Amino acid sequence: MPAKSRPVCRQAGIQGVFYMSIKTKLLIFGLSISLIPIFIITTLYYFNARSTIERQTLDWLTAVGESRRIHTMSFLEAKKERVIDFSSDGFIRDSIDTIARRGSQSNHASIRLSRYLVMNKIRLDRHIAAISILDINGKVVASTNSGWIGEDMSDKEVFIKGMSKLHVVQPEYHPVLNESYMYISTPITSRLGNETTGVIVNAYDIAILSEITSNRAGMGKTGEVLLGMRRGDNVVFLTSLRYASDKPLIKSVPVNSSEAEPMRLALERRIGAIIAPDYRGVNVVAAYHYIHNMDWGLVTKIDKEEVFAPIVRIRIFTIVMGSISIIVVVFVAIIFSKRVTKPIQRLVHGTRRIASGDLAFKIITRSKDEVGSLANSFNDMTSQLGESKKELVDYTLNLEKKVQERAKEIKRGKEYTEKLIETAQDAIICIDEKGIINVWNKSAEKIFGYSEDEIIGQPVTTIIPERYKKRHQEGLKRFSKTGEAKIIGKTLEIFGKTKGGIEIPIELSLSFHKTEEDRYSFTGIIRDLTERKKIEETLLQSEKLRAMGIMTSGVAHDFNNVLAVISGNAQLMNRRYGDHKEMLDEIRIIHDVVGEDARVCDHEPVDAVYAQLRAHNGALVARGTHAA
Repeated sequence: MPAKSRPVCRQAGIQGVFYMSIKTKLLIFGLSISLIPIFIITTLYYFNARSTIERQTLDWLTAVGESRRIHTMSFLEAKKERVIDFSSDGFIRDSIDTIARRGSQSNHASIRLSRYLVMNKIRLDRHIAAISILDINGKVVASTNSGWIGEDMSDKEVFIKGMSKLHVVQPEYHPVLNESYMYISTPITSRLGNETTGVIVNAYDIAILSEITSNRAGMGKTGEVLLGMRRGDNVVFLTSLRYASDKPLIKSVPVNSSEAEPMRLALERRIGAIIAPDYRGVNVVAAYHYIHNMDWGLVTKIDKEEVFAPIVRIRIFTIVMGSISIIVVVFVAIIFSKRVTKPIQRLVHGTRRIASGDLAFKIITRSKDEVGSLANSFNDMTSQLGESKKELVDYTLNLEKKVQERAKEIKRGKEYTEKLIETAQDAIICIDEKGIINVWNKSAEKIFGYSEDEIIGQPVTTIIPERYKKRHQEGLKRFSKTGEAKIIGKTLEIFGKTKGGIEIPIELSLSFHKTEEDRYSFTGIIRDLTERKKIEETLLQSEKLRAMGIMTSGVAHDFNNVLAVISGNAQLMNRRYGDHKEMLDEIRIIHDVVGEDARVCDHEPVDAVYAQLRAHNGALVARGTHAA
């Protein structure tokens, strides 16, 4: 071949490659833009499905774990309430008092109490293995298990902490009962007071926890729920295991080993999910929770192989669907490539405009097929979105306006209330359930002498005299527990104590209300009665003086009558003894005294007048007798 013809042939070959038919170009273009998305979509679908299954499994395990955690806590709370209920039993309290008084002579009372526990208490709860009563020295004086009676438990945690409060002891092996038990104890108090007279202990077989964890409904073939606690450097399981025959508290795993990782995370007070080995060394999908009241860990798990079994089927399904999609795309690209390309481009352009926020844009197409229907649907959708957006904007504006108006109303109401309290002529004081002052107005400052900064946060007993404090505290506790009120809603006259320690008479009106947190708040309206009491005292004194004046007037009237009789008798004596000069002088003195007494009887004390008369009458009678 001549050298000149070689470039021509090479150029023709190149042109043969690039200048193909339009159908081929459209086919290659269609395959190029279709197969890649199909591959990507198929791959994303597979990984998304896998992620969804993992997430759903973890969420489900977490929900199951939370349900079991709540169940466990509710179960324990019920057992705590049972112990408290037993401790308040009147027969038990009276019996322990009797045993404490009689000492070594209390065998009969101990036997009666043990029989009472067997016949009336242990039957109430099928989970109770034994009930024991300890005296204040830690000695078991009564029990449903005779082997426990007489045991000294003074150095045991169940007694030491149970003397002061309700206490739950971690599960442990008991040699007398020959099983592993969990103990719940609480103090027993006497009827006459709050003195602790003993401790009641309920023993529960740890196997009851397996009733909570053994329910594996819906957890597949390998699902399992575990309860565990830390003992030294090991994790000890509290329940029976699905893949181990060990009893509770027997199976243990080193806490730092990979087999204990889910339980270790739970005991570190964490909540979450993980893929890790379990106590068998098998990889599992596990969710872990912490039970804070007991310092336990809870793990719900399923074998990883079971969890991801559906993913294999999804992978096969994805490959089949991808292959079918490729075939369909090739077929569609060959037949409809030219007809579909242009409407799709317009549709893509329109969707981009709509996605950018241009809801007024309309997609124009003459196609009557699905692309045309899709374009019309987009147009309808954009119209509806435009209307919805407008309604949403209007609603947002109105909502903001309403919120602002409501906030203003609340602010005005709050300001009005605060001004009303501050300007009130009477003292207004508010306290919470604990008796702590949280409202103190100006009138309260004037009456008691404490400023708002000094008194807010202080107990209300600061302004209560010592003799009222105990009754106040008892009444507050009683109302908080029972809602029973004795003085609320009434007006009382009592005494308050000022900053200077002075007691002043006050008038108290007390009311209460419940807050949004469902707690009580108490309001007292106080009026200073000091001035009123002074006025009442003055009026009382005036009434006394008035009564005395009326009485004195009556006495004076009666006394004048007596003086008239004396004066008449003196005149008769004057006629009878007119020739006795000494007697006439005495009679004249009587006349003078009677006249003087008549003038001063309204001014001098009655006793003084009577004394003068007795003196003169005595002298007169003596002389008359002598003359006769």
